[in-house]
Parts: sequence; structure tokens; C-alpha cells
Amino acid sequence: MKKSLKITVILSSILLGLVLMIIIFISPISKYLIEKYSEAYTGRKIRMEELSINIFNGSITTKGLIVYEAKSKHPFFKADTFNLNIAVYKLWVDKYEITSVELSNPYLQVVQKGNKFNYDDLMNRFFAEDTTKKVDKEPVKYWARNIQVNNATILYTNTKPSTNIKLIKGSVQIPLIAWDDPIYKIQTAFDLSTGGRSKALLHFNTNTFDYKAKIDIDQLSIDFLYPYLKDYMKVKSLKGLINTNLWLTGNANQPTAIALSGSIKANNFAIVDATNELLTAIDETNVLIDTINTAKNRYNFRSISMDHPFFRLSMYDKGFNYERIMTTPLAMSGDTSSTVYSMCS
Repeated sequence: MKKSLKITVILSSILLGLVLMIIIFISPISKYLIEKYSEAYTGRKIRMEELSINIFNGSITTKGLIVYEAKSKHPFFKADTFNLNIAVYKLWVDKYEITSVELSNPYLQVVQKGNKFNYDDLMNRFFAEDTTKKVDKEPVKYWARNIQVNNATILYTNTKPSTNIKLIKGSVQIPLIAWDDPIYKIQTAFDLSTGGRSKALLHFNTNTFDYKAKIDIDQLSIDFLYPYLKDYMKVKSLKGLINTNLWLTGNANQPTAIALSGSIKANNFAIVDATNELLTAIDETNVLIDTINTAKNRYNFRSISMDHPFFRLSMYDKGFNYERIMTTPLAMSGDTSSTVYSMCS
């Protein structure tokens, strides 16, 4: 009896020691494994300054998280901190509840080259259509609550036309994502680095793909549209500020079929042509929309008003100024802002 008790105590002590070792070293071990095998499983190298895991209260925290571009040393995504809290006790009954998610100061770089994006490899790896035969079984019960993204920065770069659009001070709030609730309520806000702020409240049905959104834009500068305008017009600058208060409904599977109502206001709109002359300008434009419904071919505007519109029309031996500044995507050859009218044929 004494010998059996002694063996039991020794085995229990060893087991307890192993459990304590796992608890103490689970964070550095997990950090090592993630960094070592991240490229094999995700196609991207992942690095982090610190990883902290508490298996008792279900908290996971990372600091200095970096996800690199595929086969590159350039960061694709960074975040100062990432906090995740799990209801551990529910795991024993096959229920997966995340009580809070918080991402602070994330940075994301999106690069487009033609119809290719720098995240295509991730989409193909994780979101490709599953062709395996599915066996009917009880759905996984999950909840993700209190999802927050704070002070986000997104840099979008396009090679043609050469474009850089930077969103700053971005925030995202999602109260709940649940297995038995198809409606996602998403609240977002961001500033444009060139000026202005946008806020949106989106309700999205993951079963039907129907959505409705309220979009408010405050003094948003349209400078970022200038590279796209140059594809069609030989102009030197595009200026203006946009304000909106819009309600939008539609379906994600039918992107051109939308219903819209609300108001759009543009202030200090101006286009300067290639000879550095003011081509057109409007102090203020107000558009009140009762109904725009593209699927039903209905376009009902309550009112459209313009204050102090200006248009310059200049005639030349071989055409007028509006005719000469027009171009087409087939005729694009980079920057055309230095074109001189008198040299055009």
C-alpha cells in the first residue's frame, strides 16, 4: 500500500509539473511555433514582439504583430496590439464564444496591378470554393462579440493609373457575429489623408446577401479621383469637397441594382485645364434624391441646384477646348497634363 501510494504521488507530481510547465511556457512555445510554421500554413511569414496566452481566463494578446507580403520582407499588415478573449468554460459543451476582440493601430497595404491584388494568394488559399462532399451534421455554435478596430490605416496603391489613397483614423465596430443570426451590423468611420471624413452604418444579411447602409460624408476632398480623371481628360487638377447623407439598399450579388435616397452636396468644385486655365467651377451644388432605383429604372430627384456655375469655352483653328482635352483609355500614355493646345492636331 505504501509503495503504491508513493508511486501515485510521484506520478501525480510529474503530471502536475508537466501541466505547470505547459502553463508557464505556453506563450513562448506558441510564439515559436507560429513564427516557425506560419509560411508553410499561410504562405506568409508572421512575426510578433510578444505573445501572451492565459488558459484560465481565455485571453490572448499579441504585441508588434507583422504579416509580411508573400515571399518578401515588406510588411503587408501590422498591428500594435491584438486582444482576444474566449469563454473557456463553454468549450467543454462544444460552444465557441469570443467575448471581445480588439485590434489597435492596424496598418494594411493594398497593392493593385491590373486585375491582380497583393492579397490574391490569401483569398485562393483560405476562401477557395470547397468542392468536397459535405455531410449533414449539427452546425457549429459560435459567437463573436464586441469586435473593435481602432485607429486603422489603409494604404491603397494602384500602378495604372498611378494612385495612392490613404485612409487614416479608421474604426470598425461589430456588436455580434453569431451562428444563429445572419444579420451583421457594422459601423465604420475613417478620414481621408487628403481631407474629409466618412461614416457608415451597414446591415448585411449573410443568407440573402441583402444590405442596407446609411452613408454620411463630411467635407471629403475629391483630389484622390484626379488620376482617374486624367484617363479621359487632359487636365491639370481636380478640386472639390463632397458632403452626403444617403440611404442605400441592394444585394451584393447584384451590384448594379441599387436603391438610393438622400442628399449630395459639392462645394468649391473646380477643374483646371492643361494650359493652367480654369475650365469649369461651381461654388455649390445640391442634389436632393427622392428615389433612385436602377432595377426599376426610376430616377426621381426632388431638386438640383447650382450656385455660380462657370464654364470656359474656347475656340481654336482645329476645334474647341473641351474637344481637345478629351482622350480615351486606348490613348493613355501617362501624364498628359503638359499638353499644349496649339500643338494638337
